[in-house]
Amino acid sequence: MRTRRYIVLISLAVGCGGYQQQLREENLAKQDAELRTRAAFDLSCAQDKLVLVPLSDSSRGVEGCGQRATYVRVDFNWVMNTVNGAVAPQSTSAAKGTAQ
Repeated sequence: MRTRRYIVLISLAVGCGGYQQQLREENLAKQDAELRTRAAFDLSCAQDKLVLVPLSDSSRGVEGCGQRATYVRVDFNWVMNTVNGAVAPQSTSAAKGTAQ
């Protein structure tokens, strides 16, 4: 009887863990969709042209249409945390890692 209780408890714990992971993934997808909407407006760039890069749990990099911005999550909203959103062109020597 004791073994059966442990099996039931373990089964419940594993099941709840899977559900928590599903909720987390759905929440992240919702947050990314909100960020795409915000960044598309801020950068004047179509959502399908944007690339999101996770920087931390509460920050994302967004790049598209020749611009780059960093966003942070503040009170359930994405806020741009970038002064200049233009992507600097890389010179050939900078791309190779040599000084000019």
